[in-house]
Amino acid sequence: MKHVITVVMIAALSVALSSCARKGCTDENATNYDSKATKDDGSCIEPEAKPAHLTVHFHPMAGMQDLAFNTTYTDANGRKLQFTRASFYVSSVVLGGDADYSFDDYLLVSPSTMMYELGDFTAAHYHELMFDVGVDSTANHSDPSIYSAGHPLASQNPSMHWSWSSGYIFIALEGKVDTTAAMNGTPDFDFEIHVGTDAMKRSISLSKHQDVEEGTDVTYTVMVDYLKFFDGIDLRTDNTTHTMDNMPLATKVADNVSKVFTIQ
Repeated sequence: MKHVITVVMIAALSVALSSCARKGCTDENATNYDSKATKDDGSCIEPEAKPAHLTVHFHPMAGMQDLAFNTTYTDANGRKLQFTRASFYVSSVVLGGDADYSFDDYLLVSPSTMMYELGDFTAAHYHELMFDVGVDSTANHSDPSIYSAGHPLASQNPSMHWSWSSGYIFIALEGKVDTTAAMNGTPDFDFEIHVGTDAMKRSISLSKHQDVEEGTDVTYTVMVDYLKFFDGIDLRTDNTTHTMDNMPLATKVADNVSKVFTIQ
């Protein structure tokens, strides 16, 4: 009889303790975590994921040297040249990964500005940075006056836009080049290369594996070798194009875009 009474008392005590247990969220990572709760009631609220923040550093180079205007460099042909202008448009930036993340920004890249903030994105594993050199057809045939001052597609000085029909100058390269046959002179002849029109837009894909954590600031460093724009081009004789007046040269420069960029 005493044994039966003991069992009944233990059962009653268990029921009493169970009824007195504090229910709530027992997940310490939840926003509504209850440190006094002893029994999880399924009410836990997971915190919102904190986005990461992307900056792309376009680092200007001339071969193995940092690019500076009015400084003499030597191209792959052994010809000396100097840059006085070097700008290009970047658009359709995408981080490729398990799920791609796209940015809507347009960037006007030049050696005077190296850092370009693209904004927040979802933390994940990414393995590729992709972008276009040039702008999409819709933007290309828009009017610069519709954009606010400071926007990359607004009117620029010097201009990066021809007309509504011709659109934007995707790549603008200007400077001085040595045109002596023996390549033993000084850079004293003007070169002016302006590449545009829808057909000249080129896509770039740079491989870089990176696990991006929530709430982190991420910088991708892209090396830009401006001399590579001239690979296979003899600037002594082929040194001017506004695209439509020298389509073969403009096409060569556009096709060289794939050689210009590397990622660290």
